[in-house]
Amino acid sequence: MKSRSQQRPTKKPWYKYWWSWVLIVIILLFLIGVFGGNDDANNKKPYTITSSQKTKLQKKFTNYTDKWDSIFEKAEVRKNKIVITFDDDDVEAPVADAGLEAVLENSYSKANKIQKQCNTRLPYEFKDKSSGTFAKSSHSGKGWFKELSNGEFNDKMKFNFKTGDAEEE
Repeated sequence: MKSRSQQRPTKKPWYKYWWSWVLIVIILLFLIGVFGGNDDANNKKPYTITSSQKTKLQKKFTNYTDKWDSIFEKAEVRKNKIVITFDDDDVEAPVADAGLEAVLENSYSKANKIQKQCNTRLPYEFKDKSSGTFAKSSHSGKGWFKELSNGEFNDKMKFNFKTGDAEEE
């Protein structure tokens, strides 16, 4: 009579089967894809919005700029940015008082509140009628502005639109 161990062949451990290693490789590739994939910081594709979001956002900006106490004159919602336009006097006059940084910080803050209501995250471009673009900001507040001296925009400064902190580039 055969002993019990001789009657049944011994089962190999799981790691000795070829299919177990294929399964491990597939799981590892999946985990690398999920956790080690594209980082949004390196992704340079512009953030875009739907046409209904654009309409809603433009309506809110128009309602805001129609008020007598609006900080900026006009805001135009485009597919991948918001262009905020100031009257020339609104940019140059405050520099003598509070400074261009304060005007930009307040404008950014108001525009972000409007975007939050519409659940959008578009970057900003700040312009005045005579000089054109003098500042740009991401939705998160990182950007630059050109310093105003003697009525003209000159040196570019790095600028945190959330905090109002500026430093030379």
